[in-house]
This record gives sequence, C-alpha cells and structure tokens, in this order.
Amino acid sequence: MELKINYYETGFDALEVIKEGKIHVIASAPTGISPAGCYMIELNIQLTNKQRDTFYDTLLEKKETVCLYPKNLSVVPLDLSEENILECFDANEKYIKAETMYFDLEKNNNDIYDIVAEAIKKYQFTITKNIYIESRDVEEKWKK
Repeated sequence: MELKINYYETGFDALEVIKEGKIHVIASAPTGISPAGCYMIELNIQLTNKQRDTFYDTLLEKKETVCLYPKNLSVVPLDLSEENILECFDANEKYIKAETMYFDLEKNNNDIYDIVAEAIKKYQFTITKNIYIESRDVEEKWKK
C-alpha cells in the first residue's frame, strides 16, 4: 500500500465525499476552527455533555484515537503517534470498512507523512485500498 498525497489540483474534496460514506476521514483533535470541527458539522455530529467530556478526555488526556462510528470520521490527538494511526486502520478495517482513508491533520512538531507511512508498513489491510494525506500537512521533502 502506498501513501498518496492529495493536492488541491486533483479536485478531490473530502467535505464533498464524506457525506456519501465512501471514505474514512481522519482529522486532528478540534482546536477552534479545525478540520475535525468542520467534518463534525458536515456529518451533523452532536455530542452530549457527557460524550464531549469523554471525547476530549480520550484525545487530550489519554492521547488515544476516537472513532465516531457509525459516522465515517476518526479524530486523533494533536500529538500524533504511530499507535494512533494503527488505531485508525483498525477502525476502518473492523467497523467503517471504507476502501479509501483520508488523513486531514493539523501539522504539529512531528512529521505526519513519515508517521503514517511507517504505520502502513506494519499493517495488513484487507478492505482499505487507498490512503491519502492532505498536501498542506506534508513537509516539502515528501512532495513530488
């Protein structure tokens, strides 16, 4: 499996196709206006106070991935680890079952492309066929 970089010129717009349920979108923990917040609005995900507390505790304190199944959205901590990516792969293969995964992450102090690419090497996919990462999240050294 190869990690592909999504460039705006390709015409792929995750906000358009996420509503169709054909892709699994992975976004960083919401901090103000963020990809995760936008996707949650688009998918009409509304959390109760208790769910919101659990959501943020899991992301910010435990640094674990939150899969919002049956919606096709997973949210990862800003301090991204390879384990978070592997949790997203598991969520997709076991529950969401989309052929395409799309990473739209906030850039932090780590190399997002490298973390996702390394996790791909360690995972045995059966359902997932395509994995994309948003180009604005990728360091120049990975761009072609």
